[in-house]
Amino acid sequence: GRAPLGNSVFAVNSLPDDTFFDHAETQALSTLQRYAETTTAGHRHRRHLFAEDFARGFAFIDLCYQEYDAVLMNPPFGFCSLTTEQELRSTWGSLANDIYVLFLCRWSQRLTGIGFLGAITSRGFMVGRDQREFRPMLLGRGEMRLDVLLDLGLGVLDTAAVETCAYTIRKAPDSTV
Repeated sequence: GRAPLGNSVFAVNSLPDDTFFDHAETQALSTLQRYAETTTAGHRHRRHLFAEDFARGFAFIDLCYQEYDAVLMNPPFGFCSLTTEQELRSTWGSLANDIYVLFLCRWSQRLTGIGFLGAITSRGFMVGRDQREFRPMLLGRGEMRLDVLLDLGLGVLDTAAVETCAYTIRKAPDSTV
């Protein structure tokens, strides 16, 4: 039979903002655990896997809100999907011209005061006009500072036809993010 979900999962309206997500996560995981445990034997394994995947999703979200001393990435390059382009452009403006820039901006915000972010990306931001607003962010007018840069050129990423560079950036000393 079906495990009852109950209304307690959704009774979070009266919680203050600082505890809302912790409470909602705890309730959702508890409900999924009950759901996985109280089903018929034929479907138990599949439902248990579903509950585990859901729990991993919450764990990933938790990781995204922590601060880090070091972040290393090879973000995707290029345009985002058409379905998200309008929303990204409304939030990020011309920085959304290439999706790797959004990854760099977002994860640089998750650095501790002494943190570094290392990345291999397209080198287009160095000379291209599409990222003319991103360059100043790395060179002293933003929340991150370019620390070391290695221009790698073509042929670094297997068969990808993109000129690349590797670099580290750090949070700007006066940044409050």
